[in-house]
Amino acid sequence: EKVKLKDITIGGIGDENKSMTFTKEVPLYDSNFIVTFGAEDISATPSQVSTVTVSMENTMGVCALEGVITLPEGLSFVKNAEDEYCTAAERVASLHYITTTKVGNAGNQVKFLVDAGTPVDIVGKSGPIFTFDVKGDASLAKNALIKITDIYGSTIRGDLKNIDDITINVTNPDVDAIATA
Repeated sequence: EKVKLKDITIGGIGDENKSMTFTKEVPLYDSNFIVTFGAEDISATPSQVSTVTVSMENTMGVCALEGVITLPEGLSFVKNAEDEYCTAAERVASLHYITTTKVGNAGNQVKFLVDAGTPVDIVGKSGPIFTFDVKGDASLAKNALIKITDIYGSTIRGDLKNIDDITINVTNPDVDAIATA
């Protein structure tokens, strides 16, 4: 079975530092290739920036990842010092880079791509791969969900694995404080 990746963008190509966008059809990998994403639930309020740490467990080497992060109403992304929405964790930072782009006009969705530009596996088989910061506003509900969807990992051979979506619970303790004040 094959799947088509649409509008993949790789930046920093060549001496002109240009980007390239392409569509590629790649095979899905067999059932021995197990990759899972996970993240701890967070607390967020309008007065604080909260960090979400995304981890990956993998049984075989993964050299590239992509997916979409969707924030609930009341949360917004906070860019890092590199003007990106995600920051590479130690497993990724030594050999790979992470790029992010907003999805369409939706301010609450970001597409991420973890890649090395050359076929090299992400270090290790378990642990954090990236973080992203969010900040709440007054419309943040008491309980909300961050979703990471459309997640794919690829091997050096070019095999593709569709990784299960994850949700991250967001609790806003300020809602209780306002209700009891």
